[in-house]
Amino acid sequence: MVEINYKTRTIHLFENYHMDHADGFTSIPLEINRAMPQVQTTIVLNDKSTVSLQLLIDTGSSLGLTVFSKENFLGHSSDVERPVGYGLNGIIRGFDFYFKHFLLGDLKIKSVSSCLVNVDKHPDESFTYCGSLGAEFLKRHIVIFDYPSSKLFLMSYKDITVSHRTVDLPL
Repeated sequence: MVEINYKTRTIHLFENYHMDHADGFTSIPLEINRAMPQVQTTIVLNDKSTVSLQLLIDTGSSLGLTVFSKENFLGHSSDVERPVGYGLNGIIRGFDFYFKHFLLGDLKIKSVSSCLVNVDKHPDESFTYCGSLGAEFLKRHIVIFDYPSSKLFLMSYKDITVSHRTVDLPL
């Protein structure tokens, strides 16, 4: 298990994690696909239509919510393409993406920086869209990856009480 605390800039690795330590956290089903953690989400657009997709939890990305799509989300993104980040292949260009909120487990997230990256060609012909959730969102939380139980635990820093504190547990 892995706990990332962005405020204290620490990462703790645990072989045995006392689950009472996760009291107050929101539990979200986690899927591991090719050794990459992913969660299911539903994005509710401003016209109340929805898009369901798997989000890669990308702790190495400085972006918030990124949607990669072959579809054109007319009226839900800006008209001006701009650099939104940097990847191994150079500059990533995309559009600001607008939506009402998205659902992550029981969490309803309304404000997070988001962008739409058009992907005209993709090796998987059935590809329509996918996305990632990066550190711009994650840094607002203490994040616990419970790989053995296939769960992601999140606790917003604004929800932390004095009684919750990170403790070092023996491995």
